[in-house]
Amino acid sequence: MSTATAKPNAAPVSTPAPARYRLVVESAQEAVTILQKRFGTRARVVAVRQVQSGGLGGFFRKPKLEVVIEVAPEATPAATPTPASANDEGQPAVHSRKPAAAPAPAMEEDASAPDEAEATVSATATPLPTRARAEILGAGRALALLEACGFDRFLIERIRTDNRVQDWEKLPVQELLALVCDWLRRQNPAPEALELAPRRAFIGTPGVGKTTALCKALAREVFLHGRRPSVAKLDGGQPNPTDGLEVFCEVLGVDLLRTTREVRRWSGGDALFVDLPGCPAASRGSEETELLDLLCSLGVDSRILVIHAGYEAEMIGDAYAFGRRMEATHAVFTHLDEVRNPGKLWKFLLTGGLPPLFGSIGPNLADDYEEGIFSLLLQRTLPETAIHFAMPPAERARRARHG
Repeated sequence: MSTATAKPNAAPVSTPAPARYRLVVESAQEAVTILQKRFGTRARVVAVRQVQSGGLGGFFRKPKLEVVIEVAPEATPAATPTPASANDEGQPAVHSRKPAAAPAPAMEEDASAPDEAEATVSATATPLPTRARAEILGAGRALALLEACGFDRFLIERIRTDNRVQDWEKLPVQELLALVCDWLRRQNPAPEALELAPRRAFIGTPGVGKTTALCKALAREVFLHGRRPSVAKLDGGQPNPTDGLEVFCEVLGVDLLRTTREVRRWSGGDALFVDLPGCPAASRGSEETELLDLLCSLGVDSRILVIHAGYEAEMIGDAYAFGRRMEATHAVFTHLDEVRNPGKLWKFLLTGGLPPLFGSIGPNLADDYEEGIFSLLLQRTLPETAIHFAMPPAERARRARHG
C-alpha cells in the first residue's frame, strides 16, 4: 500500500490593486449607507468635495457630495495542502482544487454612482469601519459649514493655512468655529489704519447712501468728539442738489460750502467733509477722469468709498474696482440692516485693501452707526457660542460679571 505525500504549497497569488469608485450623493449619510451596503469594511475614503448641479437649475439646488473611495479586493483564501489518500486500486488519489478567482476588474475612476435602490441597508450589512465613516461624515463638513457662513474657497484656505491646521475636518464644530472667529478678530485693522486726513471725500456709485454716511460721520464729530468740521457739497460733472444736507448742517451749526473755490480756500475747522455726486461703477470714461482730477486738485487725501452692503457680491466687487481707480483709502458699508448673507462681506473686508471706518445699520442720521464692523459681522455670521468660545478669558469673565 503506497503512502501519500503532501504536495508543496502553491505559489502565492499576487494581490490585485484596489478598485476606485466615484460616488455622487445627496449627503454624507447617504454615502455611508451605500458603502455599508456595497463594500463593508473594505472601503477607504480618498477625497470628498462639494459639486454643484449643472444648468440654470443648479443655482437653486443644494450642492451634492462627490466621494472618491478605494475598495480593497476581497481576500482569496490560499489553498491548504491536504495529504493524498490511496484509492481502492492502490494509486494515489488526485484531489482537484478550484482555481483562484480572478481579481475583480478595477472600476473606472469616474464610475457612476450606485442607484438609489442600494441606499437601503439590510440588517446583515457589514458596518463600515469607524474611521472611514468619520472621514465621510467629517470630510467636507468644515468646507460646507464655512461656505454656509458666506466664506469663499480662497478665504477658507487662507484661514486654514494661517492657522497651520493640517486636517481641520477632525476638529469639533465649536472648536472649528472658534478658531475661525479668533482669526477674524486678529484681522481687525489697527487704529492707525483708520486715521483720516483733514480733507475727506465720500465717493461711490449713485444710490449707495454717500450723503447719509457723511451725515452720520459728521454727527459723531460734533456730538461725540466736540469738533467743528465743515461740509462741502460739490456738483462735479453733474448736479448734486443739497436736499436735506443744508438743513442738517444748519442744525449742527457747521458751515456748508458749495464751490470748489471755497474748498480750495478752506483752512479752518477740524475737518472738511466733501460730498460728491455718484459715479457709475461701470463708467471708465470722462466722468471718472473728471472726478479723479477734482479730488487731486482739491487736495483730498482721505477718499472714503461708500458701499451698499445689500448688493450682490459681483456689484460690490465692481464698487471696489471703482474705488481703486479713484485711489480710495477707506470704506464705509451702508444698509447693513438689509443684508441677508453678511458672510459675503468678509472677502472684501479682508482682501479689498480698504480699512472699514464704520457700518450703517439704519436711516437715523445721528445714530445707527456701527464702528466695530468686524464685531458686527462676527455676530451676524458665526454662532454666538463660537464667538464666546473665541473670546479671551478676561473678556469672557467680564461679560459674565455684567450679565
